[in-house]
Amino acid sequence: MVKAWFLPPIRRGDLDKIKDPALVGIIDGVLDDGFRIQSDEIAAAAGRGLRFFGAGSTGALLAAIQQEEHVKGVGKVYGFLSRHPHLGTLIELLYSEPDYQAFTLPPINVVLRVEQRSPELSLAVAERLGRLPLHERTREHIREALCGCGIPNPDEMLEFDFKQSDAVLLLKMLHSLQRNMAARSAERESVSVSARLPGSRDV
Repeated sequence: MVKAWFLPPIRRGDLDKIKDPALVGIIDGVLDDGFRIQSDEIAAAAGRGLRFFGAGSTGALLAAIQQEEHVKGVGKVYGFLSRHPHLGTLIELLYSEPDYQAFTLPPINVVLRVEQRSPELSLAVAERLGRLPLHERTREHIREALCGCGIPNPDEMLEFDFKQSDAVLLLKMLHSLQRNMAARSAERESVSVSARLPGSRDV
């Protein structure tokens, strides 16, 4: 496992707490107005020596929006959002603080599964699920939307967590980078990861 400083979902001002140089993995983040991390913050932090990698949720969206200018995207969620950045709201869910218990589901997981099984329907499903209010992003409402789009076996579409698998992929990448850096130099960069650990609105 990567040796890292694990932090809550990233929000405005958090990067000031991370000393450079450092590898920074962004998975989850707070998207509410006034708390959302800003692109200029990331640019400034990159300028002082932080290296950013994003996956799963907010990190994937930041990489997609910035076209990897300062955040390198990792995983399937990033791949989808880089092709369809206007569908960034698909990563959003509602959760509680400080225990990070999720109340709703992020539709992106369902969209990626539909893309695998019925690619011709994936964008229609994405658009429809993207219009669901956050409080209606429950299993029941998502299942109903899938049925309305003509998706067979909608329950199967709800059983995959691509955000989680992307987060694991990101951690493995950071671990590999750490090992390579340790092999090249005795001076290591620190690693920080922002994520919604099990047990707020996400992303």
